[in-house]
Amino acid sequence: MKKIIIFGRSKSSQGTPADKTAPAVKPKTAYTERFLKPKEFKERQSVYVSKEIHKKIVRFVHVLALDGIQISVGGFIDNILAEHMEAHKEDIAGLYVKQLSGLK
Repeated sequence: MKKIIIFGRSKSSQGTPADKTAPAVKPKTAYTERFLKPKEFKERQSVYVSKEIHKKIVRFVHVLALDGIQISVGGFIDNILAEHMEAHKEDIAGLYVKQLSGLK
C-alpha cells in the first residue's frame, strides 16, 4: 500500500488515512481568522490567475473542505487580497499620490 503525502498529511493509496487516530480539534489561528472566513458575494468580477496558482488554491480549498472548513476559491482569494490592500494601504496611497501629482 503506497502512501501519498498531501499538504503534509499522509493517506494510503486506497484513500484510507494512514494514521487511524482522529485529528485533534485545533483552536482557530490568526491565519484561519483572516483568510479562511467564508465570503458571500452579491456581485462578482472575473480576474485571471495563472493555472499553477489556481491549481494550488483549488487543492488547498479541497483539503480545507475535508476538515469541514467551507470556503470558495474566490472567497479565499478575496480574503488574501483584502488583507494585502489593508497591510500596504500607505504604500498604495503613496503610489496614487505620486502618479496623480505627475499628471498635473
